[in-house]
Amino acid sequence: MDRDGRVMLANPVASYHLLTLTGAGEGDLIGSIEGRDWQEFILSGEGERFHEVRRETDKGERVFEIGGRYIGEPGEGRGAVFLIRDVTDEKRQEERMQAQERLAAIGQLAAGIAHDFNNLLTVIIGYAEIMMRDPQFPPVYREKIDAIYNGGTRASKLVKQILDFSRKSISQKKPFDLAEFVREFGRFMERTIPENITFEVKVPDGEYVINGDSTKIQQVLANLVVNAKDAILGGGRITLELGSITIQEPLSLSRAELPPGRYAVVTVSDTGTGIPEEIISYIFEPFFTTKGVGKGTGLGLSQVYGIVKQHGGEVDVSSRPGEGTRFDVYLPLVEVEAESQKRDPVKEALPEGGGEKILVVEDDETVRDLIKTLLETMGYTVKEAPNGLEGLRIFESEGKFDLIITDMIMPEVGGMELVREIRKKDPSVKVVVLSGYPDLEDEEMILAGGVDRVIGKPINIKPFAKAIHELLGKKD
Repeated sequence: MDRDGRVMLANPVASYHLLTLTGAGEGDLIGSIEGRDWQEFILSGEGERFHEVRRETDKGERVFEIGGRYIGEPGEGRGAVFLIRDVTDEKRQEERMQAQERLAAIGQLAAGIAHDFNNLLTVIIGYAEIMMRDPQFPPVYREKIDAIYNGGTRASKLVKQILDFSRKSISQKKPFDLAEFVREFGRFMERTIPENITFEVKVPDGEYVINGDSTKIQQVLANLVVNAKDAILGGGRITLELGSITIQEPLSLSRAELPPGRYAVVTVSDTGTGIPEEIISYIFEPFFTTKGVGKGTGLGLSQVYGIVKQHGGEVDVSSRPGEGTRFDVYLPLVEVEAESQKRDPVKEALPEGGGEKILVVEDDETVRDLIKTLLETMGYTVKEAPNGLEGLRIFESEGKFDLIITDMIMPEVGGMELVREIRKKDPSVKVVVLSGYPDLEDEEMILAGGVDRVIGKPINIKPFAKAIHELLGKKD
């Protein structure tokens, strides 16, 4: 460029970028670039970074880095040489990595908070259920204790959402057909969609079998459909669609790369307000919400992200403000037959023990007292210890135990270290480990370490009682 800003020479790549940014070519004057005088893009020092410019094109937003230096002597012979680079792909990769790092860090924090809350909720929900089961409990207080129990249960679901985000909850997976599942879900959701919104479900013929937790997949779809409904002001359309894709090479999505393989693709799209570009990279972070106070927890999409990752999939999002938003959920397909979704009826009565000797090792006194109370109510003989060291001492001095129940995380001697020491002395004793943030991979590792059962907190009394009953070799 000459001193007046006229383009004297440009290679083919620079010519293309100049045309995109300014509409100018060789021989043309460049007064400004994206509203800034061209001389503002001159780099003054060796360490100065290139200037970043973003431009919307027919292929979407492009990101350029521009920098120049003066050449020649001041005066008539002075000019400038500029370098223009299209760094769109690099920036997208950098933003994806930053987003994943933020999600990982927040996930670790969320898991730690959830662990402490699960201990508290174990006590609240557990004692409430014990009182609800007591025939001598005064009827005048039953409505109040029901409210405590229901409030604790709702809180445990909120904690579960946090664990889903951090991928620290146990996911009970089995093969099931997404086709019939999406049809049933669509029929259910139709009743919740306002009449001014058209809700369309598109499911092709055939089976789309994935290995997953149907309850959690339902949570994913419900969150996406409800968000779509909330984004539509006045009237519009929501489309829930199922399809499949086979990819031979890694597929680049907005937030990550999808490995090669066969995937079911569940798409939820709407004609709502759309998501502004400046916030779309934050929507999967917990507690981030654009809804008003009291209208959202900010956990819906973070839960979607966590559940989909638990299932080995990815979630992609695209949006244009004023036009709508589209979420694509990719879930790996499997070559097995789907299992039945039927469930066994839940028995209300708790199984009874026969005086079997159980050692409970738990550093949280209120949780320990609850478990002791429950087990004694069921007819077991219970010894308790506040930590691993004391638990080991009692195990060595009190004679043979039929079952050990220990917390996973304790000071000094943790649950797994205690299990190893106990196994050296009695390889046949049954062991249950309690965890405030159980993860599927962690559960497999714990079971491989000599543990018979892993039970997550907050403890649900009926499944907990049934598990103890089964481990002690009893039949209903």
